[in-house]
Amino acid sequence: MRWSSFGHRAGRRVGRHVGRRSPRRKWRRRGRLHGALPLDTRGGSAGAWIANAPGVPQTWSHAMSNTWSYDAEQAVAGVLGLVPGVGSLLSALTYILWPSTDNVWDDIKAQVEALVAQDLSDYETGQINDTLTGLKGVITEYTTTAGGDDPSAISATWISANTQFIASAPKFQDATYAVLLLPQFAQFANLHLSLLRDGVLFGSTWGWTADYLQQQQQLLTQTLKDYVSYVDTTYQNSFTPLVPGILDSPLKPPIPPVTAPPYLGSMNAGQALFLWTNTYVRQMTRMVLDFATLWPYFDPSAYPPPVSIQLKSEIYSDPIGTAEGWNGLPSAPTQPMSQLTVWGASNIFAVQATYPQGAGPNGATTTPRLGNPTAGSSTPPLGGTFDVAGNPITTVSVLVSGGEPFACFFTFQDGSQAITGDTVAQGMKATYAYDGQIVSSVFINGVTPDTGADCIIVGFQYAAASTVSMSVLRTLYVSAPKVSSLPEFLEVVQPDAAGRKDVAALAEAQGWEAERAAYQAGRKARTQGQGAALAS
Repeated sequence: MRWSSFGHRAGRRVGRHVGRRSPRRKWRRRGRLHGALPLDTRGGSAGAWIANAPGVPQTWSHAMSNTWSYDAEQAVAGVLGLVPGVGSLLSALTYILWPSTDNVWDDIKAQVEALVAQDLSDYETGQINDTLTGLKGVITEYTTTAGGDDPSAISATWISANTQFIASAPKFQDATYAVLLLPQFAQFANLHLSLLRDGVLFGSTWGWTADYLQQQQQLLTQTLKDYVSYVDTTYQNSFTPLVPGILDSPLKPPIPPVTAPPYLGSMNAGQALFLWTNTYVRQMTRMVLDFATLWPYFDPSAYPPPVSIQLKSEIYSDPIGTAEGWNGLPSAPTQPMSQLTVWGASNIFAVQATYPQGAGPNGATTTPRLGNPTAGSSTPPLGGTFDVAGNPITTVSVLVSGGEPFACFFTFQDGSQAITGDTVAQGMKATYAYDGQIVSSVFINGVTPDTGADCIIVGFQYAAASTVSMSVLRTLYVSAPKVSSLPEFLEVVQPDAAGRKDVAALAEAQGWEAERAAYQAGRKARTQGQGAALAS
């Protein structure tokens, strides 16, 4: 299996953890963060022990709790795929990042601090909080004004907001805390680029001259390039790729202490390094790197709206089992899996996946049979061949006993389930699922001395969406600065008459109208309060 880079270039897919098995079956792989920092792979996630009824295997579930990240990504991709309205994307992001109850910015801070086992200083935290308060104020003033009919007032509040964003950018780029601040910087950049995009799209209706509009176009183009470059450089500098055999070389990095998932048990140095690095890349991909991939599409001169966007990055589960040797992971598939075959019996023995022509890992149409080449059955209930082209897998659970995978439990998009392998074995069930994502690959590293699969790693990618999700439509409607009615809103965002009827029915059931009225009243009140404070 060929080696591939485990890193990320903004605007491209995430790479892979890699390694190669030596005759002595030591883990050989590459990729680390600077410094030997402790990392709990369950930190910042919903991973937890769940006590089950007697006789039922205990379950350990893992799902990143970055609901804000998923919502923000969906809002960005959704709005870029629609005919734009003034302030629509900026308002949607504000609605997500400053909800009425939770403190999302504190959540972001806590997640990245847990990820790298380092804390922002109290002083830096205070500086960031003060900066965010100021930004929220100018955003609220701009989006509230954008709901009116005074072009000169909209232009003035846009200029004021942009001035504050430019002045605030260095606060999120402090070299001392560059990695800790990177997820917050990503959301800062989303907000600023949304504002700049508004100016380019609507400035002509606010009375801007052609020359001034061109200046703002150039500012948007350069700013998004600068932001992508900053994310790319900061991430790459936080993550040092390693060469094959590095664990046996004098240049071997320090191996960090890692809290493994409870089903994994003891780990050697290679396993610890893989687990640590995989967790870091998985979290940074969803909190930062995917957003950097989207930023070039904010430029309407390069990508006139509406734009169809599909993120192709792939993230991975922890290693489910115990692999003493490591062959590395192939490149990500470029299209969804169409079929998955599992061979099982007393263990899980092997898997094989099929994709559209040339769209699988390493450009394959059908992957090799990974694991034991001959043992096991693909006939239910021991094994199975699953057509996942129209009904992808969304959740994978693996029953682990003695460090070996004994059974796999699949949950499909339609809610149906399938089980393969030895389902009566005693052990622990490790479950993996991520918001909005489907299983994109299933990898088995090798075989155990008992000839079963030694370790399963599951890849996940965002599911392709042909329409904007209901949750994004709700966010857009509730937060949009200027919408006269739900039917008018749906005429713009939902061209299909049947689709409009479905959305309208859901909106009535969920009370979108009342939610919008309350949110808009609150935004107006905040703007008036800011004006009164300034006047005094």
